[in-house]
Amino acid sequence: MMSERHMSQRSASPTGAALHHSGGETNMKRARFTVNQSGTRVTLHAPNGVTRTFCIPHTSSGEGYVREGDNMGPQVCNGLMHRGNTLRATPESLLPIIRAEWRRWKRSEEYEFSGEI
Repeated sequence: MMSERHMSQRSASPTGAALHHSGGETNMKRARFTVNQSGTRVTLHAPNGVTRTFCIPHTSSGEGYVREGDNMGPQVCNGLMHRGNTLRATPESLLPIIRAEWRRWKRSEEYEFSGEI
C-alpha cells in the first residue's frame, strides 16, 4: 500500500481576510491536496466538494504534460483549465504547480464574483 502525504492550503476570503473557525468546524475555504508516494499523482479536494486528480505519465526524462484523471486524460493548462498554456511537471514539481494553479484559479474566481470590472 502506498503511503500518501496530505497538504493543505489556506485561502483568503474575497475581502482579503483569512477565515478561521473554532471548535469542530472545518474551514470551508481550505483545499486539501493528496500526493502519491512517487509524486506523479496529486488529488485536489476543493472546498465545494469537487475532487480532481492530476498526474504526469511516466517518461524517460521524468518530465511530462500534466493530465487530469488517468494518464490518457485531457491535458491541463494554466488555471487548471483545458485551454491555454499546457502545464508540464516532474514528480518533484507537480504538487507546487497544482497548488499555484489552484491559487490562480481561486484569485480569478474571487475577482469575477467581487463585482469589480
